[in-house]
Amino acid sequence: MKLLIAIPAYNEEKMIGEVIKDIPARIAHVSQRDILVINDGSTDATADIARSHRARVVEHLLNRGLGASLKTALEFALNNKYDALITIDADGQHETKSIPALVKKMIKEKADVVVGSRWLTRGHAPLIRIIINKLANLLTFFFYGIHTSDSQSGYRLFGPKALKLLKLQSEGMEVSSEI
Repeated sequence: MKLLIAIPAYNEEKMIGEVIKDIPARIAHVSQRDILVINDGSTDATADIARSHRARVVEHLLNRGLGASLKTALEFALNNKYDALITIDADGQHETKSIPALVKKMIKEKADVVVGSRWLTRGHAPLIRIIINKLANLLTFFFYGIHTSDSQSGYRLFGPKALKLLKLQSEGMEVSSEI
């Protein structure tokens, strides 16, 4: 499997190097693993630090938003014939060591999309973030009948079918609800 790990980033010079460094070099069932940072108009050294950690970088000249960055990642994955795409946030809130578990889950369950949750392993978050996430999870169940512990997670694995079918419309943070 040819896997692209995409990291949308805006002014994340403090964390981007660590996030890239923590991504496992070898992943079972993956023959090629590449890292792409979508530098979304950063005014700091995010792009330079990403390149110094051997990530490929695509530049947005202006800050266009998370949705625009994810569209760029999807387009890159499709144009370069990747079999799967993982998206992770650049701020270090996702445990990149669990990437092999996401891949394993996709293969074992024959899933088109696997979503990692920030809430299953970490118990400390500001109360307002917990309340907003629980409300979003409730709305996701109400409108779509889907139970989830983290409907707003940016930690996702899209398989080949999902890559071809996903046509994002949102440019900003609302893309998490759209997905």
